[in-house]
Amino acid sequence: MAYKFNPFTGKLDIAGGGGGAGTVTSITAGTGLTGGTITTSGTISVNPVYSLEIHVSKDGNDTTGDGTLLNPVLTITKALTLVGAGKNTVIVHPGGYTESPTVTSTNTTIATSELTGANTLLTGTLTLNAAARVSGLKMSNLTITGSGNTYISNCTVDTRVIKSGTNYVEIINSELQCTAGVQITGAGSVSIVGNKCWAVAVSNAAANVLIKDCFQVISPSVTVGGLQFDGCAIFAAAPTTNAVTASAGTNITLANSFVLNSAGTNVERVSLGGNYSILNLVYDKANSTFTGTNLNAVDYFSVINAEKIGVNTVADATVGLKLDSTGVKFNDGTIQTTASGGGTVTSVTGTSPIASSGGATPAISIADAVADGTTKGAAAFTASDFNATSGVVSIDYTNGQAASGSTKGFLTSTDWTTFNNKINGSTNIWIPASAWIPRTTTGCGVDSRELATNLTNYDELLFDPATNEFAQALTILPNNYNNSTITGRFYWTSSTGTGAVVWGLQGRAYADAVSLDQAFGTAQTVTDTLITTNSMHVTSATSAITIAGTPAANQPILFQIYRDAAAGGDTLAVDARLLGIEIVFN
Repeated sequence: MAYKFNPFTGKLDIAGGGGGAGTVTSITAGTGLTGGTITTSGTISVNPVYSLEIHVSKDGNDTTGDGTLLNPVLTITKALTLVGAGKNTVIVHPGGYTESPTVTSTNTTIATSELTGANTLLTGTLTLNAAARVSGLKMSNLTITGSGNTYISNCTVDTRVIKSGTNYVEIINSELQCTAGVQITGAGSVSIVGNKCWAVAVSNAAANVLIKDCFQVISPSVTVGGLQFDGCAIFAAAPTTNAVTASAGTNITLANSFVLNSAGTNVERVSLGGNYSILNLVYDKANSTFTGTNLNAVDYFSVINAEKIGVNTVADATVGLKLDSTGVKFNDGTIQTTASGGGTVTSVTGTSPIASSGGATPAISIADAVADGTTKGAAAFTASDFNATSGVVSIDYTNGQAASGSTKGFLTSTDWTTFNNKINGSTNIWIPASAWIPRTTTGCGVDSRELATNLTNYDELLFDPATNEFAQALTILPNNYNNSTITGRFYWTSSTGTGAVVWGLQGRAYADAVSLDQAFGTAQTVTDTLITTNSMHVTSATSAITIAGTPAANQPILFQIYRDAAAGGDTLAVDARLLGIEIVFN
């Protein structure tokens, strides 16, 4: 008799052979099998155990199940606790599993009982914290940590992949259609081959990621580390945005790939800020940004490298390009690239504003035209415009046309004087109340208030009516300051009272390494009368004020303002509120 185990029925088939019949007297269960009922004909029932596998099924039980084929456990988490003693393969049968298991045992394998795992779904996060292999599982999230090598094949991840460990990771033919992206935050090499890879982001300087033969890669980026593409279709996440982004200091290779817009209807741009190499890439070069270093001089096919280019020794008008021992020739062979032969010009033509009389020896002329934003003009020169020694063309300023209110031309020396005077006219700066510091000794008060009707707010310096009070501000006047005298104009108000205020201004310039404790220059004052409370009041300009020290470019000037309450003309019996000072200079 012959005996053969049938894995589909779980039975041992008995078939007669050798021309006779026999009798089964005993059967010994081998590895992975348990004995059943023995009969002399028909079948012997056996129970396949697959003792090195741990089975997970929606029909299983985490309490009574032992992980065998006929007594599976209910969850992947429970199955992983049974790994050990030679059992390191977890078989997940079709169904939906809501859990977040973690692999901690080295060389654990998780596989589905079907090829692609389309009907085996893990709603949760699978964490691989040790060397592992996963095949055929559809999951929400995948997290890869630790240092053990990891191999993923024929899987689907819908939300997020995080690789934070230092291990080598290989992902083959898996749909990484992750709405939250594929995040490479750990060191080490990662190889993603085939299928989809959405929003991969490399952010570790010691990471090196290869993406190969993927038909849908969406908006990849690298901020630090390395990223390589070969044979991929890369898409932008949105219209007219960079499909690939590489920051300064990164390394990126784009080879044998397409870079397309989000709709896949046209090429799209890239932004490369680190070291980059481009070879055989279809992309929108014109709108791309390159701020890094090109490590590959051939980033576009601008030359033809070949041993032969349309070799043809027949010299006739039907040959567009001919190559022979003397060089490359066109059509009839009269024009070539080498100096070993000659050619003849038979006709010359021109387009406006250049005109040609035609023929082999034409007369060439340039028509007059006005040069503007859309039309190129024609220039006319006299003999005095040319330098016979150097060949330089100059402009005849002596005989040139002078500009006027109605005629274009050169500016005369008088025009330049007028122009310079306009530039060098007086100018001003504004120093608001908020920029002034009340002096420690007899300093003014500081207030910020809001007016009731329109809620306008102002910073104000309050100067007492009975005591001379002071404030100071340090500033640098603009480069066009001529280091001479200045004048000041005060902007102020008062909330109550009537009368006039006497304002004073003085200053001191400081050169490098000069003591800060220096006397101010002579002050100048100006008197202004309150017209209406809580209204803007602008004084006349003070007389010219000489700045003490020696003012020069880039030297700070310390200004001091005060209310001369002791002056006879100061009659406002309440605080004067200063809003700011205008400094006028040449």
